[in-house]
Amino acid sequence: MCVIGAIEPSLRRVEMERVKRQRPENLDAYDFVLRSLPFVYAQMPKDSAIAIPLLEEALKLEPSYGAAHALLSFCLHAKWARGGLHQKDRISAIQHARAAIALGNDDATALATAAFVIALDDHDTTTALKLFDGALDLSSSNIFALNFSATTLAWMGKTDLAAERAQQALRLSPFDTITRCWAYHALAIAHFHASRYSDAATAARSAIDSNPAFSVPRAVLVAALVGLGRVDEARVATQSLLEHEPSFTIAGLSQVTELEPAVFRRLAAAWREVGLLE
Repeated sequence: MCVIGAIEPSLRRVEMERVKRQRPENLDAYDFVLRSLPFVYAQMPKDSAIAIPLLEEALKLEPSYGAAHALLSFCLHAKWARGGLHQKDRISAIQHARAAIALGNDDATALATAAFVIALDDHDTTTALKLFDGALDLSSSNIFALNFSATTLAWMGKTDLAAERAQQALRLSPFDTITRCWAYHALAIAHFHASRYSDAATAARSAIDSNPAFSVPRAVLVAALVGLGRVDEARVATQSLLEHEPSFTIAGLSQVTELEPAVFRRLAAAWREVGLLE
């Protein structure tokens, strides 16, 4: 499995580089999707703003393209969650997620991506967990299904299963910088909820190293450092968080990730200690 985990990310990078060399007028729907991927996976609004038009072009060419709907829903999720919490973005994210479910029910990655958006944007965790199970039934080693379900389960307070899936994802695909951020992010949340603050800080740093653009692991790192009593370090980490997401607020993140109040409120209490805005 580790051989597959090493080869698959390399193939994806080769395909994305191939598409970059093509003239835009020669692109088909699949090529538009490939061209969007580096910006999709950054998980931040400014990158999503580049990916969204590419995915819209893919859907103009192939409206029934389930994977494109799933990726577009993910970009709209990032735009909503970290780009101003505009309801039109949340509604559009959910609409495209549900289109992906209807059109891509034989695609484990599309189902898992849509499930993640349904969980965080619609807070429909019952549906999301069924979709994750369906994705894993299709492909028990699908990295996206493992990572997205791990992150969702961590926010729900299901720490043991979250950690199990995140660790499985890391074993299966240890070299994929695109996906391992989510595994470490899930572990950071799960460890924090279990009061394993040193492990939470280590996992959060690994998530940041895997995807420096993504702001939320930086917030978890702040909380873990507070839990360890290293408040001065936490304040430095807070400044780094705000450099990456200047509009970060506790209330804003709660709209997205407060799937289980017991998980979120402990994080929020730590963030208040270092003066993050309510």
